[in-house]
Order: sequence, then structure tokens, then C-alpha cells
Amino acid sequence: MCLRARPKNLSHYRGSCHIVDDDLDLCEVLTRYLEAEAFRVSSAHTGSDGSKAGIEGSYELIVLDVMLPDKKGFDVLREIRQRARTPVLMLTAKGDEFDRVLGLELGADDYLTKPFSPRELVARISAILRRSGWQSDNNNGLRPPRIRSGDLELDLAARIVTKAGEPLNLNIGRI
Repeated sequence: MCLRARPKNLSHYRGSCHIVDDDLDLCEVLTRYLEAEAFRVSSAHTGSDGSKAGIEGSYELIVLDVMLPDKKGFDVLREIRQRARTPVLMLTAKGDEFDRVLGLELGADDYLTKPFSPRELVARISAILRRSGWQSDNNNGLRPPRIRSGDLELDLAARIVTKAGEPLNLNIGRI
């Protein structure tokens, strides 16, 4: 896993993204482009590493490739969705309707077919973050706080509730 430094000017910090893709060149290009747009970026190159980071990490958004060397991106998405509600944008070279619909039904927030423009990726990420409450006129760009009461914790950014460190199975309406 590769983690880059946080952008120097935090007043324009737009959030942290985790890229899960086995194409190292694509990860490097996306990392440079997203960092220039004031995102903090990390990456994983296998499904296992991506799933672990997606569950254990504190990301505002995950960019997930469908075709990974050790497991399918759809399986990684399922694993992440069992434990976290972090927004996920799926990337794939497969552009057929079946794959797009499957990804969305499994909980992806958006779907982008390769090849794509980095500008479109940033626009889609920004739209997802706006919908999830991350980027709004009154948001200072910093991660929303985690709210704690006893052994309960509400992570507003990841949209999960834990009790004694274990995630509770709540739908977003109950949160």
C-alpha cells in the first residue's frame, strides 16, 4: 500500500481517496492528478489489500477496479459493504450494462468505464462527496467528527456506527 503526504494547504483539502487497482501506472497518474486537486491519496494493488484498507481505513472515498489479480472488485465491494459505508466509485474496462448494474446493486455509488478522462473522475468524486455530505458550502473541508458516547461511536464520514469497536448493522436511515 502506498500513502502520499497530505496536501500542504489544508484549507483546500478535499478529502482522502483510496485507489484499488493493479495497474501501477494508472494508480500513479490518478495519484498525481488527485493530489493536484487537493486530495490525499493512497493505493492498494490487490483485492485483499484493498478490502482490508477499505474496512480499516478512514477514507472519504474508494476508487475500486473490477478486475484485480486475486479477487473480483465486486467481491471486494461486498466485503467493504459488510463493514463500512464509505462511498465507492467502480472502475472497469468492462463497460457492459450487466457489470454496471451489478456494481450499483452491490452498493457502488458510481461507475466509470476505462478509458476515462481524469477530469471526469474528479468531477464524479466531487459529486459523490457532495451527496455524502463531504463537500458543501458550510463544510471547511476537514473530516466530519466521530461522535462518541460510552462504547458507541458514529463515524459520519464513513456512515457507520460501532459498539465496543464492532460495527452495528444499521441501514443509513436508522443512522
